[in-house]
Amino acid sequence: MRESEEKFRDFFNNAGDAIVIHDMQGHFLEVNDEICRRLGYSHEELLKMSPSDIDEPEYGNMVQTRIQELKQTGHVVFETAHHAKDGTRIPTEVSSRVIMYNGEPAIISNGRNITERKRTETTLHKVNRQLNILSNITRHDILNQIMVVLGFLQITEMKVKDSEMAEYLQKIHSGITAIQSQIEFTRVYQDLGTHEPQWIDLDTIIPRQRVPSTITLKADMKGVQIFSDPMLEKVFSNLLDNSIRHGERLNEILISYHLSGGDLVVAWEDNGVGVADNEKERIFEMGFGKNTGFGLFLVREILSLTGITIKEIGEPGKGARFEIMVPKGMYRIKS
Repeated sequence: MRESEEKFRDFFNNAGDAIVIHDMQGHFLEVNDEICRRLGYSHEELLKMSPSDIDEPEYGNMVQTRIQELKQTGHVVFETAHHAKDGTRIPTEVSSRVIMYNGEPAIISNGRNITERKRTETTLHKVNRQLNILSNITRHDILNQIMVVLGFLQITEMKVKDSEMAEYLQKIHSGITAIQSQIEFTRVYQDLGTHEPQWIDLDTIIPRQRVPSTITLKADMKGVQIFSDPMLEKVFSNLLDNSIRHGERLNEILISYHLSGGDLVVAWEDNGVGVADNEKERIFEMGFGKNTGFGLFLVREILSLTGITIKEIGEPGKGARFEIMVPKGMYRIKS
C-alpha cells in the first residue's frame, strides 16, 4: 500500500497537466505541483480554495451544476478559464471523474492548458473572416457583371434574325448561366461548417411546402433529432430537387427511419426511374449530372461534417432510395 501510494504521489505531482481532487461540495482536498506552478499559488493556499475561486465568474457559477452532472454520469469534459494569482487568464480543458478518496466520494479533475489551441482558433477565425469578406465582395461584383452581360445578350438575341447566329447566342447564354450557378454555389459552400453543429428536429425541416401538387410526400419523423450542421435543411431540399428533376414518372416520396446495429438509418425513397447501377456513387461527385452537379455533392459534404454518411441503394427502374446513416450518439428519438 505504501509503494502504491508513493507511485500515485509521484505520478500526481509530476504530471504535465494540473490535477486536483475536491469533495462533492467543491472544496479542494488535494492539488498537484503543476497547478501550483501554473496558477502561482502555494499548495497550502489552494487547499483553502475551491474551483469557483480559480475559475472566471461565468464558469465558476457552473461548478455546482457540473457536480450534479457528475453525480449522474460519473464523467464530464468541459472548457473553462482559470485565473492565476497574478491575474493571467489560462484557457483550460478539464476532464472530471467521480472517485473514492479517503472512503468518501470525491471528484478528480485533470486540467490541460489550451492557450495555444485557443490562440490558433482565434487566428483561424480572423483569417476565415477576411477570406469570407473577400469572397463576398468578389462574388457580388462578378454576379453584377454577369447580369449586365445577360441583359445585353438578351437584347442581341431579340434583334438577331439569322437562325445559326441565334443558336450560337443561345449556347453563350447557357454557358453564362452555368457560370452564374457555379458562382452562386460558392456562396452556399463557403458557409459549410462555419457554425457549430446542433440538435435538429427532422420533422421541422422536411420541405413539405415545396412539394408539387402532383407528388405525394409521406413522412413521420416526429421526435427524431440529429446532431448536425445547421445546413441540414439543404440536405432534404436537395434530395427533393433530385427526385423531381430525375424521377420522370415520379408521384410519391416516402421518408422513414429505423435502427440498425445501434445506428439510425433515415431513408428517402421515391417511385421514379431510379439510379443506374454504374452511377450510384458517381451522383455524389461534384459536377456530375445534367444540371449544376452540385446538389448531391453538397448533401454528402453537409452530412460528413458530423460523421453522417449517405448512399443510394434503390433498384433501377423502380425508384431511388437514399439511406442516411447516423452513428450512435449523433441522434436521439423522443417519444
